[in-house]
Amino acid sequence: MIDQNFELERDTENSASLLKFDSALKRAIKLLSVHDFSISNMKEALLRHGFDDQCISDVIEHLLQLQYLDDERLAINLLEKYVSKGKGPHYIKNKFLKHGLTFSIELYRQFFLDQGLASSDHLAITIERASRKYLHQCDSPTNFERKVLSYLFRQGLIQDQNEIDLYKSTMRQLWDSKQIHGSN
Repeated sequence: MIDQNFELERDTENSASLLKFDSALKRAIKLLSVHDFSISNMKEALLRHGFDDQCISDVIEHLLQLQYLDDERLAINLLEKYVSKGKGPHYIKNKFLKHGLTFSIELYRQFFLDQGLASSDHLAITIERASRKYLHQCDSPTNFERKVLSYLFRQGLIQDQNEIDLYKSTMRQLWDSKQIHGSN
């Protein structure tokens, strides 16, 4: 009789944990139907919904096996999204932190190499974007230079004084071309 009660309690505990797992898995899949989650953000979301650590670990492991959670895929998707919008590494780093991901400048640079974009291509695109943004807003070459260089710094493209001097001459040429074409 004692053995039967023990078996009954164990079966009840197993079915209760299976119900918790099933409920947590359904919640996780519902969350993933809205947008991608990092592993850490999924853990936080399931904790907020009241699931225990063991259940969450089991669900995370199951989602990883199904490839529903993939931090690397999420990182690449975020990089594609924000780089295409012209966002720089500082902005992207903050978005990574918000999503529970780690960001490194090496990852950022490797992304451009993987996409077939040389850093010089990215630089040219960024300078063009900055020029369009600030050329008609500025009333002096010094102001234009300062704004564009600040923009390039925020984009992570300027890191030392030699690069600043190189870009200053480019900014002067852009400003002079504005004066020549009479677009002031």
